[in-house]
Amino acid sequence: MAAGISGCNWNMGTEVVHHCYNIGAISGSVYLGSIIGEAINSGFNNCWWTTSNPGNGRSGSYDTEISSKVTEETLKGYVNNLGSDYFTEDDIGINEGFPILKWEKENAQR
Repeated sequence: MAAGISGCNWNMGTEVVHHCYNIGAISGSVYLGSIIGEAINSGFNNCWWTTSNPGNGRSGSYDTEISSKVTEETLKGYVNNLGSDYFTEDDIGINEGFPILKWEKENAQR
């Protein structure tokens, strides 16, 4: 099982993985997921992945209104979708324009 965030989630509930994104490449041969590789009685929400990634692995649940495959350009503008309490725009150029965690910006500006 391979994924951008969690390879395997079993019996974790539908809201355990949330407010995240994956832009990295995923490879392997079984149960590949952009967010979770295999989810049994588990899922994710407010999670996004780019069109170059494989999808959602095996099983699991997610709300397509607030979790889906998007283009890289769309994801770069998703600070509010991810949660502006945690994420901010990359206006300092450390993540190729993708949203960064607020602490990353604070540390980079020191």
